Amino acid sequence: MAPPPPEGADPTQAGTHEARTPQPDEPTVEYTRAAHTPPEDPRAADERVADEPVTDELVADERATEPTDEDPRPVPPDIDAEKIAQRYAQQRRGPLQRLSLWASGVDTVVLEQAPIDSREYSVQGNLVLITASVAAVSGMAATSFLVYGKFAVSALTILVGLAWGTGILFLDRALVSGSLNPHRFSRRDIETLTRLFPGTPWEHVLPEGRISPIAARLRQLTWVSVLGSFRVALAVATSFIVAEMAMFLVFAPEVNARTAYLEGQERTQRVAEITAFYEQRFAERQALREQLTGSDDPDILRLEQELDDVTTRLDAARHDLGIYHAAAAAEENGDPYQGTLSDGRVVSTTGRPGDGPATQSLTALRGLQQAIVDDLAARQVATRADLAVRRELVTTNNQVALDTLTRQDNEDAQAQREAIAAVTGENPLQGLLRRQAALTLLTYDTNPETLENDPIPPCTGFTAPFCAVRNWLIPPTPMGPTVVAFRTIFLLIELLPILFKIMQSLRPRRPYDVAKAALEYVSSLRMHRVLDRALHEANAEMALRGQRMALSDIPVSPAPVQTPERARRG
Repeated sequence: MAPPPPEGADPTQAGTHEARTPQPDEPTVEYTRAAHTPPEDPRAADERVADEPVTDELVADERATEPTDEDPRPVPPDIDAEKIAQRYAQQRRGPLQRLSLWASGVDTVVLEQAPIDSREYSVQGNLVLITASVAAVSGMAATSFLVYGKFAVSALTILVGLAWGTGILFLDRALVSGSLNPHRFSRRDIETLTRLFPGTPWEHVLPEGRISPIAARLRQLTWVSVLGSFRVALAVATSFIVAEMAMFLVFAPEVNARTAYLEGQERTQRVAEITAFYEQRFAERQALREQLTGSDDPDILRLEQELDDVTTRLDAARHDLGIYHAAAAAEENGDPYQGTLSDGRVVSTTGRPGDGPATQSLTALRGLQQAIVDDLAARQVATRADLAVRRELVTTNNQVALDTLTRQDNEDAQAQREAIAAVTGENPLQGLLRRQAALTLLTYDTNPETLENDPIPPCTGFTAPFCAVRNWLIPPTPMGPTVVAFRTIFLLIELLPILFKIMQSLRPRRPYDVAKAALEYVSSLRMHRVLDRALHEANAEMALRGQRMALSDIPVSPAPVQTPERARRG
């Protein structure tokens, strides 16, 4: 059976909650009116004592009340916590501090209950503002290199930088404003607060279940790490971008020279690709043009075959005619001569001068060969004329298609010249990908003074895996350590807000989180009271309606009954 509630407690709550059984070693406390009398205000007591005259009896009593080494009573503290809290509350915040508190995402209403955490959240807000400022500058630099090829201050770059910085500001503020490790009242806290009132319903604010302190700490670390990992991933990405923009500015001469060199190589390759592309198109149209001019026409093919045959025979006849002419002249002069005809026969002279039978025979053969040459020449001319006429007829029939091919050739020639001019006229320093490639080559270049790439020698031996990892993390090149240092600095700048938030969330004493948790429980319990009142009113209405139905057989209207409680409120 539950014990009676202490004096001054709400009678409606008596017996509704299970009383806590005192422990065997717990002292028994008597609940008397004197025990619950509120203490006197210290300032009123000081004023009352100050008005009293100082006598020897008062001095003796004061000396008797001073604590000694054997006196177990606690020594009053020298620091007045209430006065310190009042001084914190009286401090006026300037515009910069209000801006930093806003950037931290802290609830200023809750912060007024724990003003000692103001500086912690001011530092957190300053870190968020620093990160957003660095992001704004990096966005401005990225836009400058992308549009102008150099760092430039213009309306466009400023607008993009402010937009990027504002986005990072609101994102960081949203990530650090939430509680990574909400405060939960422990069972030890509840037992301490309910020692004088065991029947107080404090079980509402206890966490579910009982876990060990080590398990609770591990759960906090795990939960905070999981929530913080999202911001860490974002910090790694944004810090990489910011570090690249900073190194583009610091190593501008080297990056510009290497970028121009890479652009020259790319330009030569692109010009070769453009030329090969249009040459292929020209060859395709040339094949089509030959087809339209009769390359597959049967008459033209026949005439071309005849022309080739006549030309071949004419060349052979002219060769034989030359041999007969030389042999006849040599025979008449008595000169030795020997020649081979086109059919393989050998013609030779006798070596006897004069107009003998040999000379006359060679002269006759020369005349016959001359007639053959004249006939073949005439046939060649006639065949060429027939071929030209046929080609002209085929060309006339396909003139429209041929004109289209000619127009396409002219258009492609103009397009090729424009494409090559566009490639050669580009700004080599405009854009980010070329700069990124140039910076990567410089990072892993053992001799960055030259434009040619000098890569790191490959790792060999049983330590090759470790050597490869070392070369990737900290390249053994003139620019490698500097680049790594820049990236590390900006990574830490981006990580500072979330790291500071994680450290705040893992502190053993967190006044702001305690105040926030208490206010959350107060709001929840207030809603419980509203629900409890509504249930009581509904119960009273149903009871009165049942009484009226029992006293009368007249049907009762379903309209709400005017209860005493509702009448008092109305």
